[in-house]
Amino acid sequence: MDAGINDAKPLSYKGHTVRAFVHWTCGAGESPPLRIINVIVGLKSKVIQGPWESNEAAIEAVLKAAGEILDS
Repeated sequence: MDAGINDAKPLSYKGHTVRAFVHWTCGAGESPPLRIINVIVGLKSKVIQGPWESNEAAIEAVLKAAGEILDS
């Protein structure tokens, strides 16, 4: 099992900077890797996880989490 972490990739959502730190583990077989993402907007954060089928789907999940952070 391989594991790693990336550097923050800044995104913009409704005028706010969103940073997403992605931790991932590669499973065996054909299943997509499990990603655990720490989404940070300002001083607030939220952790999301999922085996998203594509990077685009993971980015959509990050932006959705950013919206939830801003609404809270």
